Amino acid sequence: MAVYSQAMRRVTKASLERSATYYLERYSATRAQLIKVLTRKVLRFAREKPVSAEAPEWIEEVATKLESLGYVDDARYAAGTVRRLGNRGRSLRTIAQTLKLKGVPQAQAKHALEAHDEEAAAWSYARRRKLGPYAPEVDAAERKARRQKHLAALVRRGFSFGLAKRIVDSTSPP
Repeated sequence: MAVYSQAMRRVTKASLERSATYYLERYSATRAQLIKVLTRKVLRFAREKPVSAEAPEWIEEVATKLESLGYVDDARYAAGTVRRLGNRGRSLRTIAQTLKLKGVPQAQAKHALEAHDEEAAAWSYARRRKLGPYAPEVDAAERKARRQKHLAALVRRGFSFGLAKRIVDSTSPP
């Protein structure tokens, strides 16, 4: 990759810091994500040119520095992700898995997940997908077949069967 080698002549602590701040200007990230991005950058560069043995230490130092400056905050990231995915109709299980994959520490993820309203998320998903009371009116036979499909859609999404049943059997939205 000729373009990449021109952009970064050597891997130094300063170049990693510039890369990290540029990345964080564009994306919100956890500490684990930032370390992963910087490690990939170093490994990509190492394919073409030798890299200092101190690069892993520099990555940790850059991540620590940016975390102390407030550019990286796992708790803030977790709270924002829970709010965003909850509004999109994601279940508690789905959000917890997303946070785990992004490298949010378990204690911070648990704290952020306490703010998640599972029922509101399920209703949001039902509204978006036109499930339960949001579905157009049909005859009794079609309603029975559609009920099973709606229940299955909510359960596949990660919501409990009891909650799915309560939403699908509801006659009007909350």
